[in-house]
Amino acid sequence: MSQMLQVVHAFDRTPIAEVPMDDASALEAKLASAAATLKNRDRWLKPHQRISILQRTASLLEARQGDFTKLIAQEGGKPWKDAAVEVIRAIDGIRNAADELRNFAGKEIPMGLTPASEGRLAFTTKEPIGVVAAISAFNHPLNLIVHQVAPAVAVGCPVIVKPAPPTPLSCLAFVGLLHEAGLSEAWCQSFVTDDNALAERLATDPRIAFLSFIGSAKVGWYLRSKLAPGARCALEHGGAAPVIVDRSAKLDRIIEPIVKGGARPAGRREGVAPGDLRAGHLRLWLHRTRPGDRDCQRPALCLPSERVFDRHRPGAARRAPLRRRDGPHQRSHGVPDGMDAVRRAPSVRLPHRRHPLDDGGHGPGQDVRPAPRGITDLEGAIRG
Repeated sequence: MSQMLQVVHAFDRTPIAEVPMDDASALEAKLASAAATLKNRDRWLKPHQRISILQRTASLLEARQGDFTKLIAQEGGKPWKDAAVEVIRAIDGIRNAADELRNFAGKEIPMGLTPASEGRLAFTTKEPIGVVAAISAFNHPLNLIVHQVAPAVAVGCPVIVKPAPPTPLSCLAFVGLLHEAGLSEAWCQSFVTDDNALAERLATDPRIAFLSFIGSAKVGWYLRSKLAPGARCALEHGGAAPVIVDRSAKLDRIIEPIVKGGARPAGRREGVAPGDLRAGHLRLWLHRTRPGDRDCQRPALCLPSERVFDRHRPGAARRAPLRRRDGPHQRSHGVPDGMDAVRRAPSVRLPHRRHPLDDGGHGPGQDVRPAPRGITDLEGAIRG
């Protein structure tokens, strides 16, 4: 009997559902099925078939926007409005993948440039790279899955997608839509596990030709180092998302949006500590004349009005609940002190040049240095 993964509400940790988890034998069966599907060229889906499947999937998702919005808000803890936007973006992403096939082509290679190539034609065509492993994150439980799976389906690659353990329901529902739209199961399979060793086996199996990974830089670069020879990958580690407040800024106009932008996704950004106000913007850099400004006290006054998602009042939420390290979710009874971000930024700071293998900008400040001068010309200061 397979083990069950309990999925809980992000707001109060009450159970939503239990999902059967896959074990090592299930992983092997899914890898074998995907590899056999790729090998049988006679059964490859034609471009028009893939376009039709993706278009039908988008239409099915569009017809069930409310259901998916609720699912994202429940398991992911997104405010209802943000969850609805995520569904709209997912629909657009599916249609984009289908539309891209209209321009997806090889190219002609110039010939006749030497006597040996005179009278000859040369051109390239594109074929599926192979089986795709997609390992996704929790902070956008539907849209990230779409970004990883829809392109694989569009170009004809069998794909095995592993959702984040706290948020598997949106992924499973989306895979179900693809099957309902006419895609056979072997072309898109889900793999649900909370076992990191099994996730690594999926990513590094020699039958995997392409890894799509969304998550922390540490794990992503580790998996990249373990890929089978010839396998390619795409790693997404999130952004740095800084806010720079120049001395000319009108604080009465910018403080509220800064606070909302910083607190709204709190606890849902990769590599950010739970409860960190900077979870949205990650860094707040102030001109050195600003920290003592009375107006800088105002973030603390803005924060109490930010409500977390309540499953009983879905339309009232403007900010997500916080996550904690010892469990997938925790209820947020309060909000961090708004001045905390200001205390962390006693002067304007500018980033050093980064090494390409750094942590994607998630460190709390080890990569910054005091600016040699106040920022008056923002573009010029950044270039300096």
